[in-house]
Amino acid sequence: MVKTGMVTPIYYTDLVAPSGEILVSRDVPELLPFTYYYKEVFGKPPSGIKYEALKAANMSSTNMTRMVLMPPRTPPEVITILRQAFDTLAKDQDFLDDAIRPSVFSRALKSASQEKFFQTSVANLARSYQFSPAIHRAGQ
Repeated sequence: MVKTGMVTPIYYTDLVAPSGEILVSRDVPELLPFTYYYKEVFGKPPSGIKYEALKAANMSSTNMTRMVLMPPRTPPEVITILRQAFDTLAKDQDFLDDAIRPSVFSRALKSASQEKFFQTSVANLARSYQFSPAIHRAGQ
């Protein structure tokens, strides 16, 4: 979708390590995590109750949906094999090509009113990013 111009990513949801550190994704080196992007745009890191709520929601919706659980006392060699399998899959070009192929099904489900809403939202988002960071700060 990026290659076709349908979407323009500007950041990705923070990847948070158990230590609380914001990690940079090796999968999309051309983008910044949200926290870094925010700092670049506004000149300071995000803070406050809304940011804390965003981090909590992000950790539960992002980090917790991308995990694999194993039964207690799983042999370490089995865990190693599974980790190697995931690493191999992440580098398998056939798998990656299939995984990122646009879904015809998802586009076909859109009604005319949904498509109009989508186009309006995209246009509004594009306009909002034409403003300078100072205007964005004034709106907070």
